[in-house]
Amino acid sequence: TTLFRSPRWQTLLCKSEAQLGFALLGTGDSDAALRIYLSSVTRSEQLVQKRPDSKDLQHDLSGIYIGLGNVLSKRGDKFGARRALEAAIQIARKLVDRDPNNAMWQSGLAGYWAILGEALAAEKAPNEALHAYRQSLAVWEKVSSRGQSNPFWETQAALACFRIAILLSQVDPTNFREMRDMLLRCLTMMNRVKASAVHTADQQMLLRSHWLAIDSVGRR
Repeated sequence: TTLFRSPRWQTLLCKSEAQLGFALLGTGDSDAALRIYLSSVTRSEQLVQKRPDSKDLQHDLSGIYIGLGNVLSKRGDKFGARRALEAAIQIARKLVDRDPNNAMWQSGLAGYWAILGEALAAEKAPNEALHAYRQSLAVWEKVSSRGQSNPFWETQAALACFRIAILLSQVDPTNFREMRDMLLRCLTMMNRVKASAVHTADQQMLLRSHWLAIDSVGRR
């Protein structure tokens, strides 16, 4: 019907498809998840083409690309996964360029860089992963410099510092100073989070791992 062809309903359908794809992947049905995500990407791209000035539609599309990248990664399609993640980052960067004071766009971009970094690290591409995590940290620092940070975002920035330190140990193992600096920055951020919010179990585990890593680097 005409109602279901309206942009509003099509947008809701895209989001529903993405949620369904995520659920299907969780059940282990990557074939069905891939079909759903590809359908969602196609539908979302068509909506963006019809309304190219809509920031919300572009943001939705970037998130769907992230989901698609996750599915492709689970299926062992590393090249396809990287292309999907890079497409998400490209969209997110354009959104940030258009509205640099929007904390949501900034946090999305930082998160996408971290997801790409994780994927690259899993591919045994530490130099590229290091670059991605540095990009993620740079965006988080911009958000924090404007006083727009929160405990969750600061935890993500701390995790980026931690990942950078670990990757440095692989690509530049004699660079103890930067490794230690990154780990100390990580710990400082997590202590601020501790002062402002109750730690989740994951955050507590992260803090303990940071202490151990700092102690290990300090002995070198």
